[in-house]
Amino acid sequence: MQGDGPSLRRSNGNNSAAARRGRAGRWGLGPDEGAPLRARSSGLAALSRPDDRLQLWRATARVALEVPKAVQQRPLAFESLLGLDVSLTSADDPDKPPQVVQLEKEIDDFATFMLAVQLPPNPVKPLDNVHGSSARLGKAFFSGARRADGMGPAYDIPNNRNGTAPDGRNCEGCHTLDPARGLFGTGGDASHGGEVLILKVPHLRNLYQKVGMFGLPNREYFLPSPTDAHQGDQIRGFGFLHDGATDQLFHFLQGAVFDDGSTTCADLGLPRGGRFGSVFGCDFNDGMNIGIPDNRTRQGLVDYLMEFDTDLAPVVGQQVTLHSTNAAAANPRIDLLLRRAATPFESFVLGPGATECDVVVKGLVSGKARGWVRLPDGSFKDDLGDIYTDAAVRNQATREGPLTYTCTPPGSGVRIGIDRDRDTVLDGLDNCPAVWNVDQADSTGDGVGDACSPSLESGPARRSRSNPASRALDPSRSHGFVDRHEGHSHG
Repeated sequence: MQGDGPSLRRSNGNNSAAARRGRAGRWGLGPDEGAPLRARSSGLAALSRPDDRLQLWRATARVALEVPKAVQQRPLAFESLLGLDVSLTSADDPDKPPQVVQLEKEIDDFATFMLAVQLPPNPVKPLDNVHGSSARLGKAFFSGARRADGMGPAYDIPNNRNGTAPDGRNCEGCHTLDPARGLFGTGGDASHGGEVLILKVPHLRNLYQKVGMFGLPNREYFLPSPTDAHQGDQIRGFGFLHDGATDQLFHFLQGAVFDDGSTTCADLGLPRGGRFGSVFGCDFNDGMNIGIPDNRTRQGLVDYLMEFDTDLAPVVGQQVTLHSTNAAAANPRIDLLLRRAATPFESFVLGPGATECDVVVKGLVSGKARGWVRLPDGSFKDDLGDIYTDAAVRNQATREGPLTYTCTPPGSGVRIGIDRDRDTVLDGLDNCPAVWNVDQADSTGDGVGDACSPSLESGPARRSRSNPASRALDPSRSHGFVDRHEGHSHG
């Protein structure tokens, strides 16, 4: 169940110089700040927490390292896999060759970039962030008291190597879920999982991306596969487990280690045999009260895992347009967006005090593009600094034209809605709204700021040199943006 999907995205507009350098150069990433990261390493998806402890791919036990240092401790990857012509030395070596110093600098830049990457919201989970009934059943088992795997006491293993005490744990015992610590299915532990290799316990945030594989031959230590026969033509896909060889989560959860033993091999008309009792594993936990009790719970686990939490609420990115003739259809969706914007949301990367989203509104007023952002008290502030009630904003759709409401990532509402260059001069008052220019200098008097005037050489250079908005956001302070415009009230 490795999380290696390509849909990694840069968070909240982090375009710091270090992050830009990390996207370019030898990493094969383009300089375009909006380009998605195309990374095929499941480990990279775990780099979203600044003080994470990573399980490195060569380790056989838990390794505690700060993330940037963890990235640096991958010598085989850089020397062998990438073929770099450089001999790495100890990180503490005072006489490092210049090539090593430069490489470490680039790795630090890459780590800075990766720390700003988040997986997208889960598109399967309901927009109100409440699991469905089947998923709730699965969640109860996932974190419940019953062991999901393990073997009973004195199980039939040569020389009774399991001893007399039962082992195993519930699902969450391996797949840690703790959003406040940034843990979404893994806490950094490793597991052999019946494999020759010892692998890091994977996160579970993007299992919904595994599509296209339908068909699983019968194999040892898995219950009989219902898709053993040829399934017909299908698209190319990648399944579950580290090798992608299991077609569906339901079938993964039919592994013998998860079998509760209530249905024996004899019940299925299958012969006993194999190292642990049966070639299919259907006697693996015979009578031990361990594992998934029935297919209803197994399906509930599938539904829960497909709706697994991420760093962003499901409503992030949702959008609806209100115009003069669709109020009956659009207003309920707007109400939902506003409710979610007022709902507290626990996320390590977003920091304390976050809600599920920031609501912004965009439209035309008197033919000019305008923007609003929802404030914590439920009112709206526009890009001139004026304050509106919710009803007053919606009335604009009848008087002026369509308005588009968007649930943006928490902390980005001001930037997206009313101050896109984050120079504290609101867009409607800014003589250069797309480029940071807090001084509003306009030497030509044409109403276009010097920072973005095509006739002045200082434009692009000035933006790249002095824009503090390009520095990484501090999510814990993103809700404390202060304008210098008090504004007027619109009821």
